[in-house]
Amino acid sequence: MTLDTPTKHKSTRPLRNVFRLPKSRQRDSFIKAAFAASSLRSSRLVALSVSHNRERPLPMTFHQEWQHKSCSVMKWYDGQKASSTKFYSIQHRKSIQGPFYHEFLLLKLTDGAVCRVERLGEGSPMNAIRLVGIKSHDVIQWYPNEQRSKAEAESESITEVDLGQEFDILDVLVICYAVQKTKPCNVYTLQRYNCYFLCLTILAVLTRRVASWETAITTDIWNDCIIRSLDKVSNLGLEEATQYPILRLCAMLDPDNPQPGALVVDKLRSHLITSSGCLYAHNRAMSGALWRSSLQRALSIELLSEFESVIKAVAEDSSRCGSQIQDIIDTSDDDAATRILGNKKLAGHFTTLAKQVLVPFMNDFSRRYQARQRMEWLETPIPFYLGVLSVILGAVSAPVLKLAHSILSDKDDPGGIVMQYAASVLLVDGKDKTHEIADAITEEIKSSSEFHNTASTTVMDTVASDPGVDQCNLKTLHARSPVGELSLPLLLCPFVVPALLDIGRAVEEERQGIIARVFSEAEAPNIHNPEVTPTEFQTLYIKHRIATHAKRVEDNHITAAPLVREDMEKVMEMVWQNLPSGFGCASIHNGILYTTYTSK
Repeated sequence: MTLDTPTKHKSTRPLRNVFRLPKSRQRDSFIKAAFAASSLRSSRLVALSVSHNRERPLPMTFHQEWQHKSCSVMKWYDGQKASSTKFYSIQHRKSIQGPFYHEFLLLKLTDGAVCRVERLGEGSPMNAIRLVGIKSHDVIQWYPNEQRSKAEAESESITEVDLGQEFDILDVLVICYAVQKTKPCNVYTLQRYNCYFLCLTILAVLTRRVASWETAITTDIWNDCIIRSLDKVSNLGLEEATQYPILRLCAMLDPDNPQPGALVVDKLRSHLITSSGCLYAHNRAMSGALWRSSLQRALSIELLSEFESVIKAVAEDSSRCGSQIQDIIDTSDDDAATRILGNKKLAGHFTTLAKQVLVPFMNDFSRRYQARQRMEWLETPIPFYLGVLSVILGAVSAPVLKLAHSILSDKDDPGGIVMQYAASVLLVDGKDKTHEIADAITEEIKSSSEFHNTASTTVMDTVASDPGVDQCNLKTLHARSPVGELSLPLLLCPFVVPALLDIGRAVEEERQGIIARVFSEAEAPNIHNPEVTPTEFQTLYIKHRIATHAKRVEDNHITAAPLVREDMEKVMEMVWQNLPSGFGCASIHNGILYTTYTSK
C-alpha cells in the first residue's frame, strides 16, 4: 500500500486514455488502485502520528546506530514496557479491499494486546514502479486488548503462525531497522519492496531464527556424519569410486595402486574430525543463510580453506599419488600454458575442453543475464537506438565462444568477439555493470564445486579417450584448464557437503517446528498439515506468496515475475545478514558460536 495525494486534472484522462494501449491502461489502473487504497490509512497516520499517546501509529525512523539512546523508536519501545512486549504468535492479515490487498502483521502479545506492523509508501506513482522507488514508512502501532478490533478493521486473516518460542517486540523492530539499512529495500517500490515484502521478511527472519541451523549439528553429530559418509566412500569398489572426480584422478595418477583414493579419504577424515575449524566453518555457513536453498553453495565456500589443508596434506605424503598431486600444485600457469602451446595434440585437446566445459556454462550465464536485462528494461526504459544496437551486437557476439577463444590464445583475435558482446552490455548498462558481470562470471566459476568437478571429469574423459596422452598431460590440463587452475579442494565437496545438508535437514525435522494455521486454502494451497518445519514454511508459504505477488505484478504489465521473485528473495537474505549481532546471523568469535537471541 502507498501514501499519496489524489492526482488533479482528472478531466484530461479520458481523452488521453483513448490513445493508450490496453496493457498500458490495465497497468495504470492497477497502479492507481494501489495508491487510492492508501488514502484512508494515510489520513489516519498523518492525524495521529504527531500525538504522544501510547496508541499512536509510529513511523519507524531509526538512529544510524542500533538501540541508540536518542532513537525515537527505542523511546517508543521503552514506553511499551508498561505492559507485555512478548509474543509467541503472529498473524498475517490482508485488506478486504482490492485489487492490491494491503497486508500487515499483528503481533499477539501475551497480555492480549496486539501490535500492528506495516509498510506504506509516499511519493510519485511513477517512481513507485521504478527502481529508484519512493519514501517508505514502516509503521508500528500498539492496541490494547479492548481495541483489538480496530487493528483488524476491514481485513481478514491469511494465516496465524505459532512460533513455538517467545519473541519480543524488539525482535521485530530490529528487522525493520535492518530493512531500512539495506539497499535497495530502504525505499518503497510497488512491485518489490512493498507491504508484502516487509510482512514476509519479518516472517522469514523469525521462522529462520526458530530453525537455528547453525546450532543443529553438535560435535558428536558432526563426527558421526563424517565417519559414516567417508566410510561409505571407502567401501566403494574401484569402478564405483570413479563417480568422484578426485578419486578417479588418483586412480589415473597411480594406476598400480589397488586403493588409489584411500590417501585422500583418510586425510579428509582425519582433518575434518580433528580440526576445530571445520565445524566452525560449517556453522558460519549456516548462520549466513536465510534460505535452505542457499546452504550448499555457502557450505562449499566456507569449507574451502579446510579442503585446501586436506589437499596440502595429500601432496605432502610420500606416496606416488601424493607426489603426483604435488606436481599439479607446483606447475605454474605459465609453465602449463607453454607445454600446451608446444604440443599440437595437447593444444587440440585444450580447445575441445574449452568448448565442452566453458561453452555450456557461458551459454547458460549469457541466457540468464540477457533475460534479466530484458526484464529490467521494462522498468528502466532505454533510448530506442541503444536497444537496437544492443540487439544487433548481442546477436553477433556469441559470448561463449568468444570467451573460450580469447582464453585459448592471446594471439588469435584477442577478445575481438568478446568486445562486441561487451559493447552491447556497455552501451545499455554502462562500465560499472560490465565489470559487475565479468566479476560475477569469475566468482561463479571460482566458487562452483559442481563446475570444477564437471571440468575435471571432462579433462579425464579427454585424456582417457586418447592413448597418446600421458599422465604428464593429465597433470598439465589440471594445472591449466580452459578456466585456469582446476580447484582440487573443490573436488572434495561431494564427499561431505550433501551428507551435512541431509543430516541438518533430519535434525530440523526432529526439532519442534512451527504451527501455521491457514485460514484460506487459496492463500497457501500447499500447506496441508499445520505442523511444519521452518524450511517447509519457507517453501510452502513465504516463497509461494512471493511467487504469487510476482505473477500479479507481471499480469498487470509492470515487470517480469522471475525478476521480482529473484530480487525479493535475494534482498530478504541481505536483510538477514545485515541484522545486528544477536538477532540474525549468529555471532561467532574465536570458533565459538553464540546465539544470543534475547532482547537487550
